[in-house]
Amino acid sequence: MLFSGLLALLLLATTVDAGECGGPVRCVCGDTLTGATKLDADLGPCERDGLVLRFGAVLDCAGHTIAGDGSDGRDGPPRGGDKDRLPAFGIVLDNTTGALVQNCKVTGFDYGIELSGARDSRVTGVEAFHNGDFHHRVGYGIHLSRSYGNTIERSLIRDSADEGIHIGTDSDRNTVVRTRAHDNGRENFYILNARGNRLVGNHGWGAVSANLYMKNAVDNVVEDNRFEMRPVVVRGASQGNVFAANVFAGGIKFQPLGDGKDAAAPSHNVVRGGRVGGDEACVELHEARDNRLEEIEFGSCRGVVARSVERALNTLVGVDVASVRLNLLGGAILYLGSPVRVEVRDHGGKPVAGARIELRDTMGDTQDGPATDANGAARCIVPTHVVNALGLSELTPVVLSARADKQGEGRVTIDDPPPPKVTVTLETK
Repeated sequence: MLFSGLLALLLLATTVDAGECGGPVRCVCGDTLTGATKLDADLGPCERDGLVLRFGAVLDCAGHTIAGDGSDGRDGPPRGGDKDRLPAFGIVLDNTTGALVQNCKVTGFDYGIELSGARDSRVTGVEAFHNGDFHHRVGYGIHLSRSYGNTIERSLIRDSADEGIHIGTDSDRNTVVRTRAHDNGRENFYILNARGNRLVGNHGWGAVSANLYMKNAVDNVVEDNRFEMRPVVVRGASQGNVFAANVFAGGIKFQPLGDGKDAAAPSHNVVRGGRVGGDEACVELHEARDNRLEEIEFGSCRGVVARSVERALNTLVGVDVASVRLNLLGGAILYLGSPVRVEVRDHGGKPVAGARIELRDTMGDTQDGPATDANGAARCIVPTHVVNALGLSELTPVVLSARADKQGEGRVTIDDPPPPKVTVTLETK
């Protein structure tokens, strides 16, 4: 009888109408936190949501766990296929501004941590694990929905039913830094229809379909991350993204989204430095165009595959074609080039800022280089070879010309291999 009474009280504590907590008011499942609180014990199991944060709320779990009932988790049976049941959230940042969640463990919910309309808020030192509906394979460790300027740092996201960290539609300018994600159901990190986000110094691994999956993602920066075992996949109208100094141990793949002429394909992305490994074809460019891969170290992988139905041009910079197997199909074209520092001087030897640079290869094709900076210098990619399904052709010697208003023009001829630096002196006619 005593046990039954205690059980009834426990169930009551997890199902009562939500109230407000914080300060002297201790938080229970389903409460809304608008101030600050520090947990002194675990919270849950919660039948529905854990805690909802609003305004600039501060939640410090002090290492304690907020737990759901886990009835859709891997350790329990599904809830009988109730399609009308609303998902349960461990911690919700509901339109917060400047809120903070730290030192929390979150498990057993459909979604571990939900940022919904959150601004300039921070999630730090959390562990989100075993969240999601494992019966239907949905649910994330951390989900950002229309949230801007937030930071997720020094956290561990693992064993979710679907994705680890999902940066969703219109969630822009967020930062994920020094966070580990592994063995989530499909992807460890996912960016969907979002721009201006930064992934810096993260580590992803485990039995996933992709370490990082980007779909219709624009102007994001992915820097100094380590992605082991599984690939990074860039799909659809993803453009303007910069990948710098990463380890792609499972390769990197650029793929279209859709079929036929209406398919959207990645374009104008840059992969700079770092190391790539993986299977026989660790770099894949499928219908992708105008992307540039610069000075990548090829590890165990020695294969680059490019294929396209129509003409599609991409550029490899600083790649030794003798050590990399290139496999091109259809209209795929690869330009091979080398970086050259171009210094433009006037006839008196002074640097010329804003000089316009043009490169003309031996086939007569021209391309514009960047304008010189305040020091009269610019980093140019000098084309050396072009590769298509028919084979390899040389593009050198390349004539590089520079001109500036009222200061004249000048030119130099660059042979293969290009030197690391050339100087162009302008002369007036």
